[in-house]
Amino acid sequence: MRSFLTSVSLLVLAGVAALAAGSNSLPDGAVGRISVGAAVRAVAISPDGKLLAAGALDSSITLFDVATGSAVRTLTGHSGGISSLAFSPDGKTLASGSLDNSAKLWNVATGETVRTLAGHTGSVPAVGSSPDGKRLASGSTDAEVLLWNAERL
Repeated sequence: MRSFLTSVSLLVLAGVAALAAGSNSLPDGAVGRISVGAAVRAVAISPDGKLLAAGALDSSITLFDVATGSAVRTLTGHSGGISSLAFSPDGKTLASGSLDNSAKLWNVATGETVRTLAGHTGSVPAVGSSPDGKRLASGSTDAEVLLWNAERL
């Protein structure tokens, strides 16, 4: 797991070279830092590498431009902290899992909620998409994974 987290951290930081100017407090290998404003529990990078989604314990999701570190938009609608994020393969949809026992699908371009996926009785610390975008999975602390037909959502 540590290797995976290190890889994710390096991917996030590799795209924000513009933020490194003037900063002398970055760890070795880091090229930038994005301030989210709340404790971060989940991150995801869009398939094209242009957006970073950061999910926070305050129940917000902020989309950042990776090249500049600037916030693009904030997604709100969960009533509990964000615990997982995943972009669809085409990058048009973001899935989020939350401590409010739900998953949501978001339109990345508009920030609007596309659909709330209810049915878990525990928090949703895992969401993922199949490589072809046809399936979405949401895993919960209720010891279940719900498999969704993304084409019908």
